Amino acid sequence: MRMRLRIVPSEPSLAVAHALDARRSGRTPDVGTIAQFGSTQLRAGEIMSETGKYFRGALAIVAGTVATLIASTGIAPARPSAHIASAHIHSVRTSGRSARPEVTVIGSRFGSRPTPKPSYSPAGKFGCPKVPAAGAGHLYGDLLYFTDLKAKRGTYKNWTAGQYNNMFQDCIGIVIDQWSNTKVRFHFGDLYAKLFPGNTYFLSNGDRFEVFVRHATLKATATLSH
Repeated sequence: MRMRLRIVPSEPSLAVAHALDARRSGRTPDVGTIAQFGSTQLRAGEIMSETGKYFRGALAIVAGTVATLIASTGIAPARPSAHIASAHIHSVRTSGRSARPEVTVIGSRFGSRPTPKPSYSPAGKFGCPKVPAAGAGHLYGDLLYFTDLKAKRGTYKNWTAGQYNNMFQDCIGIVIDQWSNTKVRFHFGDLYAKLFPGNTYFLSNGDRFEVFVRHATLKATATLSH
């Protein structure tokens, strides 16, 4: 189950904003502005009496909010993975025909080849048509996927291959042909070819697309023969 957390302005954050605005404009903060958080009262004037106090007050509010979240749900915020900011895509290009396009991504710090997520092929799952699992490819969570941003042909004008999470489960898998720290090359699973004659999914020459590799992303234009 995926939980959605919505952060809305609270009284403490409004008090801090009021105090900061007053400081920027050269006014004295209204000491009557009170922020209530649990059993602690923070006066805007007190928060802004010193710059250090402002930051300490703001950090205390954030820390208290996180502590309350963990205590009430038992779920601690996930720490960002080391690869999130490290992978970088320098260029991406397509080759081949629309019926069987290949995608080559050049970059840096791609790391090791990702594990399929889920471990099984999407063929015959999630309501997807059946094709032999051997050529259907896999989904890779949010670590490797392809999106046709505005298809010129086909039933679906915006479609994705290779992605799987609690909100999206693609039918078209990805077959990785090559993976290194600086280069990734892949093609679409057999379901793309099976549905291609009916123009369901169609990557055309000139389509704008986007590739995601370990949270790095780059948009490009498809260059394919017909």
